[in-house]
Amino acid sequence: MPENEMSSGEQSAADIAGELYKEVAADYNGGKKAKEAFDRDDLSDIVLPDEAINRIVHTREKGDDSKWAEGRLAVELVDEYGKRYGKGRLRKKIGIEAGYAAATIRDREAMARFFNEAIVEDYGVLSYSQMKACKAAGPDGWKDLADWAVESADDFGGRPAPVDAINMKRRGIPRDDPTWIKQAIRVFDLCEVLLGVGEVPEGIAKGCRAFIRHAGEDVDGLQVANEKEE
Repeated sequence: MPENEMSSGEQSAADIAGELYKEVAADYNGGKKAKEAFDRDDLSDIVLPDEAINRIVHTREKGDDSKWAEGRLAVELVDEYGKRYGKGRLRKKIGIEAGYAAATIRDREAMARFFNEAIVEDYGVLSYSQMKACKAAGPDGWKDLADWAVESADDFGGRPAPVDAINMKRRGIPRDDPTWIKQAIRVFDLCEVLLGVGEVPEGIAKGCRAFIRHAGEDVDGLQVANEKEE
């Protein structure tokens, strides 16, 4: 069989993309209804102290410092009020007061739980996004990645390694690989984010798992996750 031909049992990237598009279209109405139900959730029973509300509002400053401050505050409030109101609903309430989506508050909280204030100060040369990319290496690997990002400044015009370079380093993928690999990595990362949300319609989740599986087979260095098929 010629190299550019596939057996009837194999799918091309275009086929997978087409199927994912169909699943997204099929699930759109269901996902929209779920979002509308979430948006209609009455949060009037969640009563936070005025002092907490003021702190939420005033943490919105310029730069990454506000993101870390919002994360610390989210940790504090979720730990104190999460059991009473439900963590998901509480994050939504905090998001409303701060002007963010609940997912943003969840991200800030997760980052603050992972990196304490001393670590953030020690790696102050790295942006919030760069630290988030290092966090993906897990508790045993983030520090080596962060140190590499800082020490590689000479290779990136005097600045720490950018997020894309950090992600490629984490996966052991050479920087001079073809552009399509870099784009595939971005789609891979997006699929992982979608699967991590936990509120994604099954059709979209299935499409993401399929892309992750195929990308893991085609691109050396990509770690295949969420392999479970329903």
